[in-house]
Amino acid sequence: MAYFLVYNLYLLDLDWREDRIGQIAAAMTLGSLAFALPSGLVLNRFGLVQPLRLAVLATVATLLLRAWLETPFPLMVLAFLSGAGISAWMVTAPPLIAALTDNEFRPRAFSLTYGISIGTGALAGVLVSLGSRALQSTLSPLATKRLVLTIACTLVLGSFALLGKLRAALQEGAISFPVALSLPSFLPQKLNWSFLARLFPPLALWSLFVGSFPPFFNVFFQRQFSQTLESIGILFSMSQIVQASAVLLMPWVVKSAGKVLGIALMQICSALCLGLLSGASGVWSAASVYLLYLSFQVMCEPALENFIMDSCRTEERNMFSSVRYALLFFVQAVAVWLAGTTIAWFGYGFLFSLLVGVGVLAPLALWLSFGRRKNDRPRA
Repeated sequence: MAYFLVYNLYLLDLDWREDRIGQIAAAMTLGSLAFALPSGLVLNRFGLVQPLRLAVLATVATLLLRAWLETPFPLMVLAFLSGAGISAWMVTAPPLIAALTDNEFRPRAFSLTYGISIGTGALAGVLVSLGSRALQSTLSPLATKRLVLTIACTLVLGSFALLGKLRAALQEGAISFPVALSLPSFLPQKLNWSFLARLFPPLALWSLFVGSFPPFFNVFFQRQFSQTLESIGILFSMSQIVQASAVLLMPWVVKSAGKVLGIALMQICSALCLGLLSGASGVWSAASVYLLYLSFQVMCEPALENFIMDSCRTEERNMFSSVRYALLFFVQAVAVWLAGTTIAWFGYGFLFSLLVGVGVLAPLALWLSFGRRKNDRPRA
């Protein structure tokens, strides 16, 4: 979290504009796309943990190099490679959570997982803010950001040891998963292609919405409101705390409104809040609207993950997760590149207007695909 909070500001210190920053973000997303579908096959062949541990090491190495290089082409290559590593754990997380939980607890498990992740992001924002304040008297802004990026990379290595403990628990029989299948058995067998076909339109639209502005939020507050790294770190921590609280409410929303309607309502609220951001006149009003926009957006994610995992059989989960993230990364690679170009040419207000329309179309497509089903309960 700390790394990606600081990295775009690091690129700004290198005198990069939003269009080139968008190209770097797009390269990372393309790397995630390239490994998304193979991830499902790798997980079926080698299990859920060992590929994830290797991905952590590769991600740390590439992120560390990105913090010390300044030339565009090597940075784009490294962004592609780090995106591939990040995609491994993103694809692995939903089937792992689904395997560890039963139908009753699963919605809360997805929300808790997202909540814990967001909570650590709040801590990251505080540490970045305090660290930048302590270092700014002795280091240049560029050197300060580079040091923060380096420290963030070393902290990621702590997850490597934790993954080893998870692997031991899996081997003791806490859950079961394929570990030594022959080649024919880990290739895609029968998938529910009808469900995937109905899922593609709403998921593509929602991926376009969530992949466009968030990578530029720190650049937005620095460009539009002249906020420092310290102030942006505080805002980031506030956003993580609000998101963590909001995401824990999503199981209640799903229970009250149903999975599909609950997701659709939060998507609409997020889109409308983003539309208000372009009219914000000061940093406090902009920050308040931004917090609401993010809160509604993040509430959708665990519910959407749970909905997809509950809509497939156990043996389909790895491939469903791979297909879902392949589509997500493909759309977001295009989205972040287009967003950076749009901001550079037309400004943030024009981008927000376009995204409001996309954000409203996504829940409409979701409802047309799944909202008219009589049974909105998880599959056994």
